[in-house]
Amino acid sequence: MERNRRTGFDRREKISRVQSEQRTGIERRELIIDQKKIIGKLKNTPIFNELTITEFKNILSVCSKQTFLKNEVIYYEGNKSDDMYIFIEGILKVTLKGNELSLITPIDLIGEMGVFTYEPRSATVSAKTDCVLLKLTRVELNNLFEKKSMLRKRFYLGMIINLSNKLRKANEFITKLKNSH
Repeated sequence: MERNRRTGFDRREKISRVQSEQRTGIERRELIIDQKKIIGKLKNTPIFNELTITEFKNILSVCSKQTFLKNEVIYYEGNKSDDMYIFIEGILKVTLKGNELSLITPIDLIGEMGVFTYEPRSATVSAKTDCVLLKLTRVELNNLFEKKSMLRKRFYLGMIINLSNKLRKANEFITKLKNSH
């Protein structure tokens, strides 16, 4: 029997449940359906709308799907920033020095600043509800970008748009705070 070729995404998601080398047809279909759902959710966001389906699959191949239960911490302020997350489902809470700053709803990137600046986490992020995220490590992302320069350019453009939108929202929040005092 031929060994099934598995991407990093499906390998990481199922490795604890599937001990054998062979997957059943049902398991393979579930992984394909899961990838299609995720691509469908991401495709129309400013961060990812320039990517092709193949480029999405390339990114998913280096992601690991993670679920967090309500009140679980994704990462703490001051932690090392070696990875970022694509936030798919749920509601996240951002706190700084114990003060709630904001809530984040899907679809969004979190933790991306430190991945590119090598700075520690600037805030604590926890799950306000049960959440689903895709984890991307700096090493895996850089390895992918070394092989796929057009993907890197498109991804970085999406990152710039995303960070610009976050900065705009932060400026609006600061303006509202100043005007309320």
